[in-house]
Amino acid sequence: MTISGNHQTLMDAKGVYYGLVEAQNLHMKSDNQKELEDDDMSSMRKHKAVDSTVSKLNERHYKLVQSLMS
Repeated sequence: MTISGNHQTLMDAKGVYYGLVEAQNLHMKSDNQKELEDDDMSSMRKHKAVDSTVSKLNERHYKLVQSLMS
């Protein structure tokens, strides 16, 4: 079976070509969503690491101030 025509004509016909293009689009959207989710998780890990570092610095600062005041 041979299908001929330009992209728009084949898409308008909503046949096999249309189905293949739509399947590819869904796959690409799925991949993009996974990348966004991975980026979100990476960002959350970075924020937790920064929060932990800030917390440790605040604790050290408090201890230093307390020792200077004693």
